[in-house]
Amino acid sequence: MLETGYRRTLATAVLYAGALLIGFALVSVPSSSVHLQSVHGLTDEQYGTVFIPQLLLAIAGALLAGPVIRRISLKSMYAAALISFGASQAALASAEHIGPAAAWVMIMISTALFGFGFGFGGGPLNGLVAGMYRERSASAITGLHLMAGVGLMLGPLYFRAFESAGSWQLGPLCLVVFAVSLLAIAQVALKARSPISGRHHSRSPARSRFFWLMILLAFLYALTEGAFSNWAVIFVTIEKAASRDGGAIALATFWAGLTFGRLLATVAVTRVGAMRLWMLSPVLTLIAFLVLPSLETERALILGYALAGLACSAFFPLMVTVAAKPFPEHLSWIASMLTASLMFGVGIGSYVIGEASSAVPIARMYLYFAVVPIVTFSIMWFYVRHEVE
Repeated sequence: MLETGYRRTLATAVLYAGALLIGFALVSVPSSSVHLQSVHGLTDEQYGTVFIPQLLLAIAGALLAGPVIRRISLKSMYAAALISFGASQAALASAEHIGPAAAWVMIMISTALFGFGFGFGGGPLNGLVAGMYRERSASAITGLHLMAGVGLMLGPLYFRAFESAGSWQLGPLCLVVFAVSLLAIAQVALKARSPISGRHHSRSPARSRFFWLMILLAFLYALTEGAFSNWAVIFVTIEKAASRDGGAIALATFWAGLTFGRLLATVAVTRVGAMRLWMLSPVLTLIAFLVLPSLETERALILGYALAGLACSAFFPLMVTVAAKPFPEHLSWIASMLTASLMFGVGIGSYVIGEASSAVPIARMYLYFAVVPIVTFSIMWFYVRHEVE
């Protein structure tokens, strides 16, 4: 019994540490945006395009995970994701001392590798945690996303610390070591769960109108997350003329708000209900988009991004729970498909701002993006509430 309990604790730690690594890796390029632009002379348009490989490979990884999840274990898929995350950070580190054109390519390789690992391994990671805590799957999944939020929150400060010390390259290299260590421990701690049987007692989610609605809502949410997270440092430091430290703190505060919100959600979801808590998110997101463009001081901008993070916090983890509720046997596949839609939205949102930034200030783009949470809430109100609850 003690050995079983110890192994379960170790397995939980490995999975939650993997989520922490996802947070650090996901924010590695946005956290380093000003550094990469200053070292390699990247334009806003070039910076915006580095997220395109991430979204394409995330979609490819998630789509590949669908059939693969029935043939190999979730443990093997998680291991493949850890390898992709480590390789992503190795590619990013290699961009430090090469020419601008080659560096741009290596950054795109880095985002592509992360995207594939996130798309391919995100669903199995959710499935492994939910399988270990079947009686508390909603809290367990939200807790997993909470750990990713911790990585996202600390990432900007982490990379800024290495940059300030004149050794930025060590930031991604330390994450390579972290990924390799987790990979070694995972081989011991995790059980090789059998591939999911092709026979399911529940109907296929792909035949459900509700499932495709979830895919659409994940995409709409991701547009807003990408607009906040991937452009925070540039918006604060360049458009609002704040310090680089202020830009890093603003991005860190965005992820801190997201992390704190997820912590609150793990407690509130049992009392308030997943659907009501979920529908609060686009309302707060709308407020953040309307408020941020008018802020001028560094402190106000930091608080504005904290609000934006809080607005985004519970949406995606609660969406995984809500989307999988009618199809519990398909949770890993559903999570993979939602992850693909998430990455597609984040990439598109970042790309649109990058392409338009030369003609339209980011502050004005934020006002345009305010229509997204309005549409999101409208869909949730008129369809989800009446059809699902």
